Amino acid sequence: MKAAFELITVGKYMRMIADWGRETGLKYFIYLLILVLSGAMSGCAVQPGLDLGDRDPDFVALGKLSVRSGNDQHTANFSWRQFDRTYAVEVWGPLGQGRTQFVGDKNNLTVSKGDKVLAQGDPEAVMLENLGWSIPVSFLPQWLLGTDVNETSPTQEVGGWAVEFSRFQGLGEARRPQRIEAQREAQRIVVFVREIEQ
Repeated sequence: MKAAFELITVGKYMRMIADWGRETGLKYFIYLLILVLSGAMSGCAVQPGLDLGDRDPDFVALGKLSVRSGNDQHTANFSWRQFDRTYAVEVWGPLGQGRTQFVGDKNNLTVSKGDKVLAQGDPEAVMLENLGWSIPVSFLPQWLLGTDVNETSPTQEVGGWAVEFSRFQGLGEARRPQRIEAQREAQRIVVFVREIEQ
């Protein structure tokens, strides 16, 4: 869904409605419908720095995370979309406040709010500078899916992180952790996965 196509389509229908001879309740209803649909379509727009075309994500995860570093603690809701080695993540606070988008891979990250690009560069450095906290984006896709862990072997050591997985749900081999706790030195991250689709 390209922004230019959206604008042309919405503009065409707005002109068509404006040409109607008389104002009716139906006319205003269609105005409202176009505005709602254009807003919904803009939510599908590709974020700056990411060109995925019409690809479907490998998986989508929704949940909440808590990041503690020393005496500082931050919490946020998140939506994570994974495309092979590329991720598109959105985080926000209570009532949708501070909604921020991350797009990148393990080497490069673009942080944006709406259409405004805030920063680009090394993922952890960019997050620390713009949010005051960071998460290990290179490991999180495997953690969210519970790769190479299960209820009888619920821990991992990776990249200096000690990770514990718990609250497994699902059926058979598809059981995945709902809670992920990772600790590295003074930093602790807890992720609650409410929903994951693959």
